[in-house]
Amino acid sequence: MSTEVAWKEKMNLEEDTEATRDHCRISAQRVHDQMVSVRDLIVTSRLNKYLIDKSHGHWVQIVSSMDVIEDTAQAIIAYCSTSVDEDNKSLLYLVIYGLFQVLFVQQDAAWNLCEALGVKDTRKSRNPILDEIRSIRNKAIGHPTKRGKEKEKSSHYGLVRVELSMEKITLWLSEPEKSYDHEHYFPFSLVDQQSMAILEVLSDVTHFLETLRKEIENSNAG
Repeated sequence: MSTEVAWKEKMNLEEDTEATRDHCRISAQRVHDQMVSVRDLIVTSRLNKYLIDKSHGHWVQIVSSMDVIEDTAQAIIAYCSTSVDEDNKSLLYLVIYGLFQVLFVQQDAAWNLCEALGVKDTRKSRNPILDEIRSIRNKAIGHPTKRGKEKEKSSHYGLVRVELSMEKITLWLSEPEKSYDHEHYFPFSLVDQQSMAILEVLSDVTHFLETLRKEIENSNAG
């Protein structure tokens, strides 16, 4: 079984005890707290001046990326802490569209933070769930009406209104190899898995910064 297929099967489990609302909120809170720790590490040490002087103009990108990771984590926490009646489809559309855009932007902020700091790019070796979430976002809310430049090879998607909820979304699709099909996704599970993957990235960032701080301190001591 391929890694991609394995992840899709995990995402399509209708009962995932690891992705409860509370677990989703806790994992998102951990992302927020870890990002605060990274910011504190930079601001309260000699790293601050070093990065401003030596980051080759990337300091503003560092600040922006840190802000966005915190902001998106707070938005995800709000999603996991909020209930919307399934009959209120108008609000559900807004919430679901917002959630997947937030997940997309959070990923970009994580990679841009690594880029600006000079942390080794782990994009190719990262958790494949992140690519799956980007794909779901693009199909569901990013570019649902048409994907692909050639008419005969284009794909089309839409959210099934009657099955729309905060716990589950159903996507109908028409692709070159699939005339008409459905895919089911579970937002709390996706959020939880992305949060764990982003935590791994922030752990790498923390290790990088702590190593850099020691190098600066040793250099100054000499």
